[in-house]
Amino acid sequence: MSASGRVAALRPASELSRSNIGCRKSRGDELVSTVSPTGLPNRPPVANAGPNQTGVIGGTQVQLSGSGSDPDGQSITYKWTQTFGPTVTLSNDEITNPTFTAPGGAVGTALQFRLVTTDALGLASAPSFVSVTVVANQPPVA
Repeated sequence: MSASGRVAALRPASELSRSNIGCRKSRGDELVSTVSPTGLPNRPPVANAGPNQTGVIGGTQVQLSGSGSDPDGQSITYKWTQTFGPTVTLSNDEITNPTFTAPGGAVGTALQFRLVTTDALGLASAPSFVSVTVVANQPPVA
């Protein structure tokens, strides 16, 4: 029902990807609720950035182990963002398992990455975080 008390026209859920549900304000704004193709409320996808990695040797290649799923069975996209530590370049920030070269430096250098998944209707997951702890590359002992 709209704010004026009139009932809005209804369409079958199969025709909807986004549903306008009343509550029109005087300036024409609408409250929009996303629905899944089944007509049920769209649930957010789930992101998993994978296990923390410790003891990574500086200068070596590191692979992040992300995954994601959508409870409504929709396709999802991935987005990785570095949130802490010396800046590194991910091989591709929109795949499940990007790689980067661990920075050299002090023992215990920490990096953190965030993974967010987004479903086909644009609903994003809660972020998932993973930490990578880098150790200095030591020369071999004779």
